[in-house]
Amino acid sequence: MLKAALLLGSLAVLEAPLADDAAFDEPLQLLYDGSTDAALLEFGRLRRAFPEDPLPAYFAALALAWKLEQRPESREHDAALLRLADQAILLSDAQLRGAPSARALFARGERPSAHASLARTSGAPAAGPVAGTRGPAPRRRPPIQGSI
Repeated sequence: MLKAALLLGSLAVLEAPLADDAAFDEPLQLLYDGSTDAALLEFGRLRRAFPEDPLPAYFAALALAWKLEQRPESREHDAALLRLADQAILLSDAQLRGAPSARALFARGERPSAHASLARTSGAPAAGPVAGTRGPAPRRRPPIQGSI
């Protein structure tokens, strides 16, 4: 019994801490108020403080997407947007390998969003996660089993 408790305790230490949900209140409010650059600074601080948490990368990508939509002619932030989206997905996937996580699933959706934002603002077809593709394959809903 003691061995099991020690093993569980050591595993808990290995888990990386995640930012408290309240930590996102201020940067999200800055973003909603139109202070995109200030929000990006705060999301960057959260990314450094919680390097295993996918939400700071997700929200930073969201902020860049909003910035991109304000200046659609600029290509300045395209690479950073996709890099942050990829980081959010990698961190989400790593979290999901451990256990189901609504937080990771939420952040997991950023890459297709990033491609859609780039396509919308540039007029070009949405690039997919794999070079040369036009975006994610359409998803079909599975048939509903049984009666409702």
